[in-house]
Amino acid sequence: MGQNWGEGNQKTSTSKHSKLKKRRYIIGFLIVIIIIVGTLITLYVNKQKEATEKELSIKEFFSQEKLAFRDSLGVENVEHFPQVDAARKVVEATEKNANADELKNAKGEIKKLLMTPKMLVEAYNNNERFDLEVYEDLQESRVDFRQSFNSYMYEEIENALQETALQEHGFKIVEYGVDQDPKWLLDNIEFREEIAGDEALLRFLTENEMIDTRAYEELVELPMEEIAAFLLELETIYDTYKEDKLSSWARQRLSIHANDLLNIYLTTRRDNETTKTELEGFLADHQDSIYWSIINEAVKEYRSNDWYIPHYRPRNELFIMFDDQFSGVQADDITSANRWPLDRQTYQHLNLLNESNDTAFLNELSPFQVVSLYLYSIEHGEIDDAITLYDSSIIENGTGSLRQEMVRQSESHFWNDLANETEDVVEKVNEKEAIVFFIKGMGTNEVLMKFTLAKTMEGWKLLDITAN
Repeated sequence: MGQNWGEGNQKTSTSKHSKLKKRRYIIGFLIVIIIIVGTLITLYVNKQKEATEKELSIKEFFSQEKLAFRDSLGVENVEHFPQVDAARKVVEATEKNANADELKNAKGEIKKLLMTPKMLVEAYNNNERFDLEVYEDLQESRVDFRQSFNSYMYEEIENALQETALQEHGFKIVEYGVDQDPKWLLDNIEFREEIAGDEALLRFLTENEMIDTRAYEELVELPMEEIAAFLLELETIYDTYKEDKLSSWARQRLSIHANDLLNIYLTTRRDNETTKTELEGFLADHQDSIYWSIINEAVKEYRSNDWYIPHYRPRNELFIMFDDQFSGVQADDITSANRWPLDRQTYQHLNLLNESNDTAFLNELSPFQVVSLYLYSIEHGEIDDAITLYDSSIIENGTGSLRQEMVRQSESHFWNDLANETEDVVEKVNEKEAIVFFIKGMGTNEVLMKFTLAKTMEGWKLLDITAN
């Protein structure tokens, strides 16, 4: 009986195994069928979509894409978004009798322009090879979106932004409006070695959230030494990655946060003794810091006022000093172009130049003062005096065309107009050469004009003037 029972059990086990195996085959078959059907449906839908898109006019296509763009962003109106404006210009530029290829290209351009922030990041991540230009374009687009979101908040306040939609695209509502969410960027952008500095900055901002949201009330309550520690950490990120692993977007972002923190560090009202101890301690301990010259200027002001200045404000020089093209520039190398002539002593220098044959005073002038004297001389028609401010090698090559150009500049008030357009002048000097930059504005640091000077036995003399 025992043997018969065993045989029956074995038959039952074999039968169960056979049923299980058959069931697995059926399930596997069904899964394959489902995948095939799903793929076919997707292909069909895409083909239908493509067919529909081909049938749509350029205006209809634009309206369709704009609606999808609006819904994805979670706003009521996208007319002020720069991407929509650019897409509309594509529509306007497309001829009514455009051929099939022209229409296809125009629609492709519109689709590309109306990619949402999330889509832009996904497209960037899908690139097999890192492309810095693509990454910079991505971040520039995100800055445009941030500006548009903030404009929307002010102009369409009755239609509140959908915060969940914003979060899906890497933005958040903060105290001062809408800003990029560093944690979302950190989690969703594929960081490559070429932008390791961007990743380090976003990690810092994520770990110190109050800095990113600029919660002013919280920051001013922090001890001065803690704010100083934040400043030094930002400087470390810049110094570590500035050579080739920090994008221009990250540089600007870094300078914004460093500038805000430095303003709080220097201007928040505390008792005099705390301010004195902290600021003088910083100068003593961090003489190589990029902040040293700015803090030193503040300390001079505080000392002359018994360590109390109710309305002291720094000049935001960090936007320039955190830019590699001005590497090594100190706070006193940056001058606000808010007067004409640019240097206060230029009128006196011009009188010395045209009333006396003694030009020894030129040896005492800085490159910035020489440039100011040059511009003011031309503006007042003192062409001969202006020519003497050039290096002798330039003059030896003949002054005919140079003199003619100076007369033209004088008559058109060229240099006065440049000074009015310029916000800041930056002087970068070494022992033999100096460059004086005319900058349109801090933050963008757009160079309008660049003056190159050489150190001679007669003082600083002009070598070259170039416009960007």
